[in-house]
Order: sequence, then C-alpha cells, then structure tokens
Amino acid sequence: MFVRTKKIKNHEYAYLVKNEWTKKGARQKVKKYLGRITRPKRIKPNSYKIDSDKSFEDNIKSLITHELSNHNIQKPEKESNTKRQKIVIALNEGFLSEETIQQLLNLKTSPDKRPDKEGEKLATSLLEAGLSLTGEQFSKLFEIWQRDKQEQK
Repeated sequence: MFVRTKKIKNHEYAYLVKNEWTKKGARQKVKKYLGRITRPKRIKPNSYKIDSDKSFEDNIKSLITHELSNHNIQKPEKESNTKRQKIVIALNEGFLSEETIQQLLNLKTSPDKRPDKEGEKLATSLLEAGLSLTGEQFSKLFEIWQRDKQEQK
C-alpha cells in the first residue's frame, strides 16, 4: 500500500491506496482517507541520536517527536472535546500519519529473514513515514529492530 495525494480546491488530501490485479490488469483501490496534508518547512537539521538502550518503538517515537520539532510542530497541550481533524504531515519524501506510524511500529520480519530484504522493508517504512536517517542512524535502528524481534520470540 502507498499514499496518494489529491488536490481539491487548492488543498491537498492523502489517501491510502492498494494495487490489485484483475483480469483487465492492475487497478488501484482507495482503502482509506488519511486526511488533509500540511507541508511544514524544516527549520533545524536532523541531529537525532539513536539510543541503543531504548527499544525500537521508543526510538521511533523519539525520532518522530524530534522530526516534528525540526519542522516547528509541537504537540497540542490538551485535546479539546471537538472532533479531531485527520491530518497528514508531508515530511522529507514521505507522509507522517497515524497509519504510516502504525505500519512502522508494527513492522514484522519477513519469513526468509534475509538481512537485505529486512533492511529494505525497514527503509521503505521509514521513508513512507517521512523519516529521514543517515546511514549510521539507519544501521543502529536496524540492529535495535532485529534485537527487539529476537527478544519477542
């Protein structure tokens, strides 16, 4: 699945789309509306340090918080009782949304456990969520993800 954007009356909206094969060839089906897209400007460089003592999930949550602060986005103090509007944040080359975060946090190892395929899977999920890492940061995060998966068994 991937995120598709659509512009309606000068506003961008994001949708989760899945490719399906039919007798007539490939078709794309919208699975879910993700929300209105906002495109904040980066104001600080990426300086996040992966913490080997933290879990994969804790590192991802800290990385998201850090990336949002780099784009001058703060978490609201209190949520009001009004209906929460769905929002998608365009970061780097991806889209940060509830769905892309959950996809990243629930990432499963592949059955064949080939390191190259595992790394590709993690890299793709990070990019889709708009989280950009250096090679060194990615390597550390990959090791933590593999360690956590081994501990869960």
